Amino acid sequence: MVLDGHAVAEAQVGWEKDTWWILDPDFGVVLENNMNFVEDHPEIVIEKYTDAGNDSKTAKMIAELY
Repeated sequence: MVLDGHAVAEAQVGWEKDTWWILDPDFGVVLENNMNFVEDHPEIVIEKYTDAGNDSKTAKMIAELY
């Protein structure tokens, strides 16, 4: 999927149908939630991108893309 020109992948993991993760190889981030959950919880995006070494401004900008 593309977020304002930035591509991320959504992958089904495990054997359960509803287990989806979002993978961002450019930033080395794995969001262990599906897109609907991430859209409703931008704080998770900010935390994961900050933990990956991005400054808070960048993390907040990326959260807005989701």
